[in-house]
Amino acid sequence: MFGRVLTKIFKRGTPIAKTAPAKESAGTNPFERTAAKGGKSAEPAQKVADSVKEQWQSKADKSIDAKASPEELCGVNKSMPKDEVAEKLAVLYRRHNRAASSLDAKMREESEIMLEAIATVKEKYFRKR
Repeated sequence: MFGRVLTKIFKRGTPIAKTAPAKESAGTNPFERTAAKGGKSAEPAQKVADSVKEQWQSKADKSIDAKASPEELCGVNKSMPKDEVAEKLAVLYRRHNRAASSLDAKMREESEIMLEAIATVKEKYFRKR
């Protein structure tokens, strides 16, 4: 199967221009497409990416309040239904379990605190009596 395709592509006497696209397509990168059409260049996209990184870094710099209760850390209150609490704890567990293996020491420390808080809340709300 591939042999036939390769022989068609690399057939002797066939000019390379016929096998390659005649005009380089600007459709591979969306930023190039808009620049080729006279639209915005890729520079605003880089500015957006930088601002997103700055927002993420500012959120990451906020540390966990050590004096807060496990319920406050997890954003759970007693008036919430149990299925909503379980869903919220599952989301938090996935997030902080990933961060527990991070190379950043601060992130690992915070994730350990949050994992302990999640376990405490699970035990409190879902312990079989």
